[in-house]
Amino acid sequence: HAKQQQAQAQQALLESRLQSLHQHFAKETRECRQQEEMATQQLAQQQAQDQATQQQQHHQQQTQQHRQQHAQLQQAQQQQSTALLNSLAADNLLLARQAEQQQTQQQQTQSQARWFMEYQRGQQQLHDQMEQVRQQQKQELMMQQKSQLSEPSQETASEALSEQGKGQGHHRPSKRHSDANRSFRERPSRSSIKKESHALAKGGKGARRDAKPHAERSGVKEAEAGGQQESDAIELEDMIESMFTKDVYNRHPTVRRERMPFSSSVIVTAHAAAITPAQLLSYGAAMRSHLFVRVSCVPRN
Repeated sequence: HAKQQQAQAQQALLESRLQSLHQHFAKETRECRQQEEMATQQLAQQQAQDQATQQQQHHQQQTQQHRQQHAQLQQAQQQQSTALLNSLAADNLLLARQAEQQQTQQQQTQSQARWFMEYQRGQQQLHDQMEQVRQQQKQELMMQQKSQLSEPSQETASEALSEQGKGQGHHRPSKRHSDANRSFRERPSRSSIKKESHALAKGGKGARRDAKPHAERSGVKEAEAGGQQESDAIELEDMIESMFTKDVYNRHPTVRRERMPFSSSVIVTAHAAAITPAQLLSYGAAMRSHLFVRVSCVPRN
């Protein structure tokens, strides 16, 4: 009976120890679970933090890449705009130069056309005046020939009158007086000379002196008009010589006519009041490039 009690007591002790072990194990199990849960939570938090950090870094990288791409795009657009503006400015400058060249060429062409028209008009007026002078000279020559042809009949009539007047006491005129009368008849009157010179001066006022220098004239035009100009210059010199011989030389010996070293040019220096500057300038305008008339009207003394 005592052994049984002792065995029961030992069994009860073992059961209490087992129960305490169960309680301790359960307690440790709870603590392990709590620690595991805490570790799991910490791990999840760390993973979340790492993921957030990675996402933030990735976002920052993407933002930086976007900024770089935007800056590169802006730089490329600016370079393209600058190149386009430079190209447009160069094109505008080229167009402006071309327009200026075209305007200059058009002005030169118009100036050359105006000069050529003036030259042709002057040549036509010159030819008309020359033809008028030729006709006048022909008429004068015909008048002189008619007067020379009529002189023998007049002389025979005067001789008959002198023969008739011998019985009446009249004397025959001497040869000296007849020659003087003949020279007086052949010399033109001052009124006709003044009318002729006034007509020439009036006819030459319409033509202007060519303002184009000889250096700018075309070689082809000069070669074409060279022969005609030379012949016109010779005829004009003859006209001027005859005109001044008739109108000035015999009455005003102070007028001097000089030949210049270059061809087809005559200088007339008038020291007399018989020739007005307007007349000489009109003659020079009619002669254009062939003759040059310089007027220096000074008192005789």
